[in-house]
Amino acid sequence: MAVTQWTLVGGGAIMVPGFGASVYLVGGVNLDGRNSSVYIQGQVNGGLGGGAFAGWGLSGSDGKGDAPITGFDSSTYLEANAGYGPAVSVSSNVGSDGAISSGSVTYPIKVGAGIGFGALVGKSGTGTAVSPTIGQINDLFKQTYNPEEGFFGTTSD
Repeated sequence: MAVTQWTLVGGGAIMVPGFGASVYLVGGVNLDGRNSSVYIQGQVNGGLGGGAFAGWGLSGSDGKGDAPITGFDSSTYLEANAGYGPAVSVSSNVGSDGAISSGSVTYPIKVGAGIGFGALVGKSGTGTAVSPTIGQINDLFKQTYNPEEGFFGTTSD
């Protein structure tokens, strides 16, 4: 089920004929009532490159997507960048079933710099860590704290 997600992404890319690579760090918030959580994600991408581009940037987004789960994943990855000072970046992950599983466009809210035009097609490796949900934290607190008995059923007497 798609949930509202707010993310902040920082990273960079370099692409030359024959090789392309990019690295991104993502911090995000999933907004879904009691199922709301925060997450951090690191992504490393590499593959066959074309053109010539070097750049870095920081961007934010507000969108819909599936809430991530903790773990590691790999997928086919496509990315294109263009710029002369301000830069635009377009990327997409393609699942093993051939369906696009995620995508992003980082202009005009991207802060950073880039020069050239380049693209890569290759593989992406992603590691994700997700916090417990607000509901899980609330339930744990209710299990461990009773106002009349203190934490874990003990009193301060």
